[in-house]
Amino acid sequence: MLSKLRFLNHFVRKNLSTRITAFSGFYRFSNSVADSTTQPTPKSYKLPDWVKSSENPTSPNGDYDEDFVIPSLAPWVDDHLIHPTPKFIITPTSQPNNLGEDPFPKEKHPILKRFSNDWVSAFGFFTWAKQTGYEHSPQLYIFMVDILAKSKNVDLMWELVEEMAHLQQGYVTSDTLVKVMRRLAKAGKPEYAIEVFRRMGKFGVKQESAILNALMDALMKGNSVEHAHDALLEFKGSVPLNSHSFNVLIHGWCKVRKFEWAKKAMEDMKEHGFHPDAFSYTTFVESYCREKDFRKVDRVMEEMRENGCTPNAVTYTIVMLALGKAGQLKEALELYEKVKVDGCVPDTAFYSSLIFILGKAGRIKDARDVFEDMPKQGVVRDVMTYNTISIACTHQREETALRLLKEMEDS
Repeated sequence: MLSKLRFLNHFVRKNLSTRITAFSGFYRFSNSVADSTTQPTPKSYKLPDWVKSSENPTSPNGDYDEDFVIPSLAPWVDDHLIHPTPKFIITPTSQPNNLGEDPFPKEKHPILKRFSNDWVSAFGFFTWAKQTGYEHSPQLYIFMVDILAKSKNVDLMWELVEEMAHLQQGYVTSDTLVKVMRRLAKAGKPEYAIEVFRRMGKFGVKQESAILNALMDALMKGNSVEHAHDALLEFKGSVPLNSHSFNVLIHGWCKVRKFEWAKKAMEDMKEHGFHPDAFSYTTFVESYCREKDFRKVDRVMEEMRENGCTPNAVTYTIVMLALGKAGQLKEALELYEKVKVDGCVPDTAFYSSLIFILGKAGRIKDARDVFEDMPKQGVVRDVMTYNTISIACTHQREETALRLLKEMEDS
């Protein structure tokens, strides 16, 4: 053990002395080259003590500089020299950019995109670029507003929006305000989102039904369907409504299982001169399927037919998939015949759902027959279709293996 320690101590000292000697030789070599090519500067920097201590090392050859060889570059250095990383340079300008020109690819600055989840760094770079004289395009302003809204910096976001309003016409658009409203609604600040819609005229943007629908949709997705309802009541006198306005509200009430309010919204829809469409009824159908209340599902679909609104492929797909998951395979297959009676053309999603419930019930042969029949019916198979049939076949092989194992245990 003692001999091993002595050998290790001798090895470490020898390697350390060689590295210090090499560094000192390289330092004197660099200084000699610099002295021969550049003029001495009046300002000098003192070397650290650990460098000074190795300035006159003892070399076994006596003259180390003559044997000095510049070390080769590491492979990663060679790669960077051969393929240098492109640098982004901001050129200051005193002339405003043409609004039709976008100096950055995909309307997003690469640095802002990199710091899209770090608003401090993104806003710091954004502000610094303005101080150099560079004028950001409307797209970059919108991107920065989106970053601030996502990080819930409401005050700072509003300051930037007001700054955009004072720059040039076209900086604040409906798309800008819609993004702000969606971010605020998602952040749990529905009152701020509604306030944005109220102040749209201040930014030169006209209140329209499409923007109101976007506001209601954002509030509904932010679990604030009550605020969406209040927004509809507040602005229905100044903004023309359409069927989509009421469909958004119906979907929101059904999402929170308040079906009476959803029915009231459908009645209001009729009072405003709009007829419920397939989307309106399918929203109720989907909600009742989640409740596994198939009697109400049948009543809604019968009401659809009475009002001249035929169920579409989406409606049938939702019902069939819900029946299959509930273990009512017979009723799910009978629905396929109703599709033909109603003259509805099944699509890829319908066939994929049919393959799924057949495979889940263990009827792999029937699932394969439906899969093979799809091209004959003019229906294109997609990734979901192939995944569904693959899972069904894999499930069959697993059951076969378990059955064989059971037979082995019994024998």
